[in-house]
Amino acid sequence: MLSFDEIWPQFEWILEDMRSGVAFFEGYSPSIGRTDLLEALSEVSLLYPSAFQNSFWLNHSNNNGWPRMLTPAGYVELFKSGKIITLSFEYGIEVRGFNLSLRILFEPNESETSLEILCYREPILNSGQPKAAVEAGIIEFRRLYRIFRGDALFLGPDTSNYPRTPDDYPDDWLRID
Repeated sequence: MLSFDEIWPQFEWILEDMRSGVAFFEGYSPSIGRTDLLEALSEVSLLYPSAFQNSFWLNHSNNNGWPRMLTPAGYVELFKSGKIITLSFEYGIEVRGFNLSLRILFEPNESETSLEILCYREPILNSGQPKAAVEAGIIEFRRLYRIFRGDALFLGPDTSNYPRTPDDYPDDWLRID
């Protein structure tokens, strides 16, 4: 596990990218070990009940007959059935005095489920201490990584070229756990 002091020299470019318009930085785990996704999501949503919102992307499906907002259990069932290809939850959190805005996404990845965590730029850049706010975001990434039992945790840019396994990942991604 890399400390923030070890991470920062390899990741400080993210602040300049955010100042130039990149919307977020992200954490990624190619595979999560938590088989009961609903139980893990409940752990997260119980911590932030007023700031936790559900959303999803559909896979060859039509949401016209669905309730406007499903329960987390409803979303997880649609994800398990393959009607949802990306299950996403947004929430706000305070970490070390920094108010952060995050989105967690789950996607099928062959026989596994991957975890993607986005930390949005506005709270980081408006914090007055953006480096410390990035560190707070990484602390939250690590907490989620533990809750969902990820196989590895990477930091990276807004890209579509993701790590495939703990040992097979693009050069622009940094393995931190």
